[in-house]
Amino acid sequence: MVVKAGYIYVLTHPSDKYLIKVGMTTRSPHVRLKEHNTQFDKAAGKVVEATGQEWVIKEYFEVEDTFNAEAHSFGVHHLQKFLML
Repeated sequence: MVVKAGYIYVLTHPSDKYLIKVGMTTRSPHVRLKEHNTQFDKAAGKVVEATGQEWVIKEYFEVEDTFNAEAHSFGVHHLQKFLML
């Protein structure tokens, strides 16, 4: 597997403070956010379409290896630590 640098991001939705999306991208998190807010055939886009409100970036982290960083965040860390819910 090729190691790719990029970002791990956390999105929140204004309709519910507990509605979050965690993902990874090798592009800008802002580019990925725009996709989530406009792809109405995908789960995140369906939330936007149903509520009329867009996702927002809560936090993002630059990482050297997006795949392993995302896997590590789900397997070891609690998201509440990063989100301070």
